[in-house]
Amino acid sequence: MSICVLTQARQNSTRLPYKILKNINKLHNSITLLNKRLSFSQNIDNNIFIVPETDYILIDFLREKNINYEIGSESDLISRHLNIAYKLNIKTIIRITSDCPLVDFRVLDQAIELFKKTKYKEDFIYISNHTPPEKSDFPNGSDIEIFSTNCLTYIDHNYKDKRDREHVTFPMWDGREKEKIKHIKLNRKVRPNDIDKIRITLDNPEDLIVFQKLSNHLDLESCSLEEIEQVYSKLSLYTINGKFGSRDGWLNE
Repeated sequence: MSICVLTQARQNSTRLPYKILKNINKLHNSITLLNKRLSFSQNIDNNIFIVPETDYILIDFLREKNINYEIGSESDLISRHLNIAYKLNIKTIIRITSDCPLVDFRVLDQAIELFKKTKYKEDFIYISNHTPPEKSDFPNGSDIEIFSTNCLTYIDHNYKDKRDREHVTFPMWDGREKEKIKHIKLNRKVRPNDIDKIRITLDNPEDLIVFQKLSNHLDLESCSLEEIEQVYSKLSLYTINGKFGSRDGWLNE
């Protein structure tokens, strides 16, 4: 298996417990919606939900729905990603989180093509569309990160702080490894002027309301990021969840 999405998932959210299993519409919660959208990608070998080994409710749900999953450490997310990558012989990791169910598979395929074309020493390449969020052409909740297993192995060996182990890729984009790791940001020719107000991630009760309202106007299984942004702005959904910052989830874990 060469290129694989490892979708990070857990149940123990403090702001919205069991958030990824809450219904967005009659067909989907966050897990099943994201799994469906990623299935349209033309460039990945598989999508695997990687979950804490003691998250039995989530494991039972994934098993019941016949959704691919693997288990690992609850708090050490670097180890969770790496151990699964080693086990399945994954060379390129695409990191997505299950509270971002509207990731656009078209943008994902574009990012993968860019990764394939980029050459750098030891494959120490990191491609993202949202980090750092203050300099992003993409809204919060559209997050895609791509890096080699070799690159993550380097991070594993050199970063032991709890915060780095939990958030996985911080050293790849926060400047600490700018000489070692080539960070390429995915850009857009056209983006909404209010991009910093658009929030399509699921962390709070208000976010769930936004997803449900979007579902009333869009086919969430196949709609594009541009369509989501247009409806979000047209309905002024920022008045519901726009008060939350892009880094709130990192700061309040």
